[in-house]
Amino acid sequence: ADGDYQITSKAKAYIRYDGTVKWNAPMIYKSYCSIDIQYYPYDTQNCTLKFGTWTYSGSLVNLQFITDEQSPVIDRGWDLEDYTPSVEWEILNLTAIRHEEVYACCEEVYFDLTFTCTIQRKSLFYTINLIVP
Repeated sequence: ADGDYQITSKAKAYIRYDGTVKWNAPMIYKSYCSIDIQYYPYDTQNCTLKFGTWTYSGSLVNLQFITDEQSPVIDRGWDLEDYTPSVEWEILNLTAIRHEEVYACCEEVYFDLTFTCTIQRKSLFYTINLIVP
């Protein structure tokens, strides 16, 4: 990611009686994924986005999925409500994993949420126009 993000609208943070803070600010993140074109135009790509904090331990920032499931892995862990289908790519798989990590520097647990998107190029156009002739 480029480190910058764009907040698309103002949103309030909600603070509960137990100290839980919930901030649902819609944002746009820009990120870049390595692309392997060895099998172009029949390629499949994976893109991973990892969200976590390096400053605050899990006792201060406990990242969790918005779900009732207790599983650390969520299939189709992305909200596609506003997704516009691509003419060039098909989504094959969307997963989300919650990691708990203890680093050598510190005693505390740190959490991150890792989202992985697997997409496949729609190759019919390329097959007809580049390979068949």
